[in-house]
Amino acid sequence: MYLRGVVVFLLLVSLPATVAAGGAPSARADVPAADASPAATADAAPSSAGNVRSPASASTASNASNARNASAADPLVRTLSLGLTPADPGSIEARVRFQVPDRVSGVTVAIPDEATVTSTRGFSRAEGNEYEWDGRTSRPAVTFDHPANETGETRRAINVTGSEGGDGGGNHVDGSGHYEEGERTRTADRSRVATHTHLDGDLADAGYVFVDTGDWAVVRVPQLRTGWNYRGEDVTLDRRTVVDGDGATGGEVAFLGPSEEYVREVDGQRIRLIVPEAASMAESPGAVLDSLDDASGRLRVGARDEEPFFVAAPTTTNWAARGLQFGPDDAWVLADSRLASPDNVWIHEYVHTRQAYQTTAETQWLIEGGAEYYAALYAFEQGRIDFRTFRDHLRNGERSPYAGSVLADPTTWQRTNANYVKGALAVGAVDYHARVASDRRRNFGVVFRRLNEYERVTSGDFYDAVNASGGPAVRERTREFVETDAVPTVWSAADHAATFDSSPAILSASIDSFRVDGPSRNRTVTAPPTLVPGERLTATVSVENDGGRTGEFAVAMTVDGERVAARHVTLDPGERAAVVLATVFDRPGTYRIEVEGTERTVEVRESATPAVTDIRVDPASPTAGESVRLIATVSNGADRPADGDVAFRVDGQRVALRSVALDVDEEDTVTANVTLPSGEVRVSAGDAERTVDVAGKRTVDTPGFGAMLAALAILATALLLGRSVR
Repeated sequence: MYLRGVVVFLLLVSLPATVAAGGAPSARADVPAADASPAATADAAPSSAGNVRSPASASTASNASNARNASAADPLVRTLSLGLTPADPGSIEARVRFQVPDRVSGVTVAIPDEATVTSTRGFSRAEGNEYEWDGRTSRPAVTFDHPANETGETRRAINVTGSEGGDGGGNHVDGSGHYEEGERTRTADRSRVATHTHLDGDLADAGYVFVDTGDWAVVRVPQLRTGWNYRGEDVTLDRRTVVDGDGATGGEVAFLGPSEEYVREVDGQRIRLIVPEAASMAESPGAVLDSLDDASGRLRVGARDEEPFFVAAPTTTNWAARGLQFGPDDAWVLADSRLASPDNVWIHEYVHTRQAYQTTAETQWLIEGGAEYYAALYAFEQGRIDFRTFRDHLRNGERSPYAGSVLADPTTWQRTNANYVKGALAVGAVDYHARVASDRRRNFGVVFRRLNEYERVTSGDFYDAVNASGGPAVRERTREFVETDAVPTVWSAADHAATFDSSPAILSASIDSFRVDGPSRNRTVTAPPTLVPGERLTATVSVENDGGRTGEFAVAMTVDGERVAARHVTLDPGERAAVVLATVFDRPGTYRIEVEGTERTVEVRESATPAVTDIRVDPASPTAGESVRLIATVSNGADRPADGDVAFRVDGQRVALRSVALDVDEEDTVTANVTLPSGEVRVSAGDAERTVDVAGKRTVDTPGFGAMLAALAILATALLLGRSVR
């Protein structure tokens, strides 16, 4: 099993005196709180994979919060562009530029303390890291280098773009600290939004949470504070974040470098998945979006951001975590993360995007415990794992060192990651007991939704939410295993089927056989043999619905994580079917194919060369000038098919060329009809050679034939003479 740790990001922010830290509880509207079946999805302009797919570039990368931040009447537009600096790995170039409307008379921007300003246009340094607009330049800008690498040792003060601040009075202090009669001032700073990580192993202080390799980078968007004063009607700030060159950003996290973007629109959300060219995904982008699509439909808890943004992080660097969710709805997940796992990191980080609340020390465990539980539950309900795997994952919380932790006391689990492990078990127990107490009408989704209505959840808020879902008995039971080292137990498969809506449709699949088809062979095998380019590999897959309801399944074959074939099948509970999936390998290499969790390695090599083992002549005693047949015996002793030409030669001169294709361990003959000169003749094919004695041309002597010719000659002469006398 994996031991997962938690990274706590301290939210340190210097707010101006006129900015109130905090705000009202979330008031987002969503669908009813009870968990429900996934909603139908619609993909805009689907590609062959069923998702919008395009190169991720500056033209498609922008801050998803633009629409929320924009004002209808001439806003102050701030555009932050990010770009790679290949000659200086570990640092990115950032430029902030402004479009200033006429009613704005002053603009200040505070650059991050760790940044180095390299140039300005229309801005001059005012004080510290703050720069002030000269009031004349139409498109002022500040360019700076920003450190990109952040490790476990340097995690600190990571804050994300939030709401704007200001006291709304008549005379205000602007960004420079002086008064302007009749003017109004606004300051936009950072609000406190939780950041979550999903760790693999103990806290890896030396590992990266953000990194720039020079060729590509996964970075957090630099923090800026902007102030402006204006006259007349309110002027708001329209924040935009773009990528200069290849890449994409969700506004809080950015990927810089060659990549492709996949988009899935579902249930009011537009989920973006960025797949870097440098990333080798364990799952196809379509499969990842399928899983997130399903999770979005099931998780009816409010706090549904419009545009979740995911990056499949390349695994060629030393990461401190398996995934990180940052800001309201941005995240990265290691590209080799699997979907068929109870700790499905893709779902785990998606659940974090739906947690709109902050916590106290007593409720801190809910963040990771909730995400871990839903990752396992939805992996099961999506049919990616069986109930035993789901149950065993939760049962880890019953074992040492997790069981002895007290969830309400972080000091007891900060180094054991029990907030993930025992926390998932605790959330699951609330979910199960609330369903039992309410006759399946309510569940932990009700709790989750109520928590999202708070800015900061206290233990009292949590217990009130549990009471609303399961009643007083469930509340007191929950209090016991949160505030003591009491350990809840996992329910049985029968209890799950009776308590949760029903046992979901669960796909069970196994590969029965493979078939190889090509120029030299067409046969069924138990395992993929070594192939040659151009051969087709077909898998016959036996599928069965092991669940309790009818389900439609997409049975897919992937090659190195990319889906290459898929078939849809609808199965009733207990029904079986055979599905055939095929792909053609065009180039040599070592490939990993997977069909519904079953993996095989396929070697593709160039065709072997046929070996000529013998040559003979028919007839064995030929005569010059007569047609004879050269017969070459060819064989293939390699572990793959052989393909090539056999050249027939007579005394070193090529007289015929024949093509041959052979299966493994196959032997065959190829022939050529030729005429041979008299004497001792050397014939060959490939490496086989033979010397043949060829008799001279035959002379045909028929008795009486010469006299007849002579008589005919005399007769002809006489006839000619007779004509001349006349």
